[in-house]
Amino acid sequence: MLAPMSVPSTGIPPRGRAAASTAAALALCALACQPTVDEPPIAEGSTTAEPTGTTTAEPTGTTTAADGSSGAGSSGGPVTSVSLLIEDVRIVDGTGRPPVLGAVLVDGDRIVDVVPGEAPAVEADEVIDGGGRTLVPGYVHLLTHISARSAVSPDPFAHMDPVQQLADDLHEVVVELADDQPARLQIYREVLAAALRGGVTTFVDSISSIDDLDALRPGLDDASYPALLSLGPILSPTGHHPPALDGTAWKHELPIELPFDAWEAELRADLEGWLLDHDLAGVKVAIDSTEPGATGMVPPEAVAAICEVAHAHERPCFFLAYTEEGLLAAAAAGADAKLGAPLVVSQFSFGPASAEALDALAAADVAFLSTVSAMGGGMQRYVTDPSRLEREPHSMYPALPASTHEAYASLVAAFAGVAGAPPDWMDPLSAYYHGTGMFTAASLDLLATLHAGGLVVIPATSAGSPWVFHGTLARELAIVHETGQLPLGGQGFMSTQAVLSAVTRDAARIMRIDDEVGTIEIGKRADLLLLAGDPFVDIEQLNAIDVVVRAGTVVPAG
Repeated sequence: MLAPMSVPSTGIPPRGRAAASTAAALALCALACQPTVDEPPIAEGSTTAEPTGTTTAEPTGTTTAADGSSGAGSSGGPVTSVSLLIEDVRIVDGTGRPPVLGAVLVDGDRIVDVVPGEAPAVEADEVIDGGGRTLVPGYVHLLTHISARSAVSPDPFAHMDPVQQLADDLHEVVVELADDQPARLQIYREVLAAALRGGVTTFVDSISSIDDLDALRPGLDDASYPALLSLGPILSPTGHHPPALDGTAWKHELPIELPFDAWEAELRADLEGWLLDHDLAGVKVAIDSTEPGATGMVPPEAVAAICEVAHAHERPCFFLAYTEEGLLAAAAAGADAKLGAPLVVSQFSFGPASAEALDALAAADVAFLSTVSAMGGGMQRYVTDPSRLEREPHSMYPALPASTHEAYASLVAAFAGVAGAPPDWMDPLSAYYHGTGMFTAASLDLLATLHAGGLVVIPATSAGSPWVFHGTLARELAIVHETGQLPLGGQGFMSTQAVLSAVTRDAARIMRIDDEVGTIEIGKRADLLLLAGDPFVDIEQLNAIDVVVRAGTVVPAG
């Protein structure tokens, strides 16, 4: 196995895509660049501040929107009555502006005012006294798997025992559900409820069947669930990631053995139908694969056609790619987001993409979804602290038998036995643990380099995959935070403000829904989280959620 490339740093290019030869500089910086600390600045004109950067303001008698405009409500007149008043909170609005002590006024499902200082005198059906706690926008999770098809891990070591045994056990659950749509839909509802309790108010499902989506959506109208956006079936060649597991049509296989012009018209028609008739929120294509025995890749002209159709309907285009050719094809197609860091991966080796590929991805404004938890970071944290399996909320996929829970605990104990010893590449257990550790460290450090160069990195977990349970997005936020460290290497790199803005505002922009959610501003949907503690002191507080507000309705938190 090849170790990740490491080259001495020669400096970081200026922020922004316009920097000349951005990726060339990033490649030279490689995996050695150090993260910087970016505490929230004090707002201009402020005379006092909390130790963690909160702006304080004296009441002025007029309300002020988060964007600094005058304090008229969303209807244009003064706000006199609301359905929900959240007062005495430190508002971190997702825009990157400094936190402000104040109140948020909600009427129906909309934010109608954001007020610095004391709350105005209004009639409210319900009042939440924040007691100085932190209020943030609900999380927009860009990479989740509502379907149990995520039983097979996407990393290149998944075929190794004993991890394969766990995947096989999970596979049995998938097979049992293949012909039982009512049971699947009930599981999906449980998954969504768990995600909401964990702070996810917008849930982007990356793989689902059209039939399941159409049957599921009518039952999701109340605030007990996050807003569900789906990319529908993944577009992937036969035998490529992910391997077919069940009969629920969550995978649309592309006949890459044929010339593209032989199947282009059918592909475009299918995409048009999914986007228009079934309201898919975007598309996802697996361009190439690390699955054993998989060959070939989706041709660049097909990738371009897929993204072209998505963009014509104002939808994003997501992609998986593990080769230079795949990365270049996605960049040329103007794809929006890549799952994970741009590493070039084969079955037993990996390393950063070339300067050419990084330059192309930067020029295309591609965002990178971190997915460190899915690449081994989640498993490593359980090995370091096995009690997480029990105390993390909503940690197990609904419907998994007790034997699978026991299998996770047994694997954690087994990995703990090899964690402190040097790698033994002839031992499957040691090879899996240390191999995934190297891969995760390389991914995290490369993401840090890209972020330092001005590229967008958005925390996401691939929830539903092994070791990545629904409701634990905040674990990924802690990993990519500048205080985050993994046992086998890799250093987090994002400030608290950057983490929050990425998983709210930036994620909403990727999905083309930033006019609806992602920030705490007048007119936006009232998807809000009241945290128990201060994330600027302890990033783990992003997982300590006291209150979830979903579309203006208060729901129990986890």
